[in-house]
Amino acid sequence: MIGNIKKIEIMFTDTKLEVPYFSQYLEVDNKENCLKACGMTCVYMVLKYNHMEIETLDNMVLEGIDTGGFGISGWSHDYFVDLFIKLGFESERKESMRNNDVTMIQENILNGYPVIVSAERILFDKKIFHQVLLTGIRQDDKGNLEGFFYHDPASLQPELATHCYVPIKTFFLSWRKMAIFAKKKQ
Repeated sequence: MIGNIKKIEIMFTDTKLEVPYFSQYLEVDNKENCLKACGMTCVYMVLKYNHMEIETLDNMVLEGIDTGGFGISGWSHDYFVDLFIKLGFESERKESMRNNDVTMIQENILNGYPVIVSAERILFDKKIFHQVLLTGIRQDDKGNLEGFFYHDPASLQPELATHCYVPIKTFFLSWRKMAIFAKKKQ
């Protein structure tokens, strides 16, 4: 009997920060360096979001590589934290986060602060480390976190990599339980 089907409507609220998008492939001239520029591109987006007058992304990547910010495992999260602090931010990195620690990420975004997270991505059937910038959240009508919006710096098509949506269950599958927080000092 079909008459007993109950229809449930759930309303969602999207919060998206107006973070400008930059691509590691379009902004970094050196082709070898652009392959490893995801983390620095996220830092650059945070700085531009905060209206910082800074050098080019290309120069930031070169300087970061030359001064030891990039190593065998990729970008050092401590390097990014130190860079943010040097530029007048409060910054910290969190590692070994648990799934329920996403509330800390959620709160930062609701307070106007994008968050850099480390994720795994598949490239040519190989898992590689990658960083993206969380730029927003989706909540249901009860305030429960449904997922995140993010900028993926690894794109040649900015319109397809800006405010991408990932449901929370999918986020947990790729998230490496690491995040970098940065708040501009007032």
